[in-house]
Amino acid sequence: MQKYLPRNIRKEIINKLFKKYVSTDEISISNELYLSTNNILEMHEFGMDFGCHTHTHPWLDMLSASEQEVEIMKSINIFQKIGLKNSQLSMCYPYGCYTNETLNILCKNDID
Repeated sequence: MQKYLPRNIRKEIINKLFKKYVSTDEISISNELYLSTNNILEMHEFGMDFGCHTHTHPWLDMLSASEQEVEIMKSINIFQKIGLKNSQLSMCYPYGCYTNETLNILCKNDID
């Protein structure tokens, strides 16, 4: 489902499964599961490093260079907005997939 189904079909299936088996309140569940800005800043203050995972966690080897750049930059921008510098970030490749274009984008943006 992650790699070969078109995004719109995948999203529809996931939304139905989420509502049926998890909750109809996606925002509350997200707030419970994911770090807040304050959590990130506190962890960073105590020495925690952070890695970008892209914005929507796609298989990077299935995207064009421009699509990869959008995904990577959206992820970087989240950290920049709260004051982390690019040189303080690393990249965690979704599903372990990347291309030479991925590496070029990261190098251009001072990300390890």
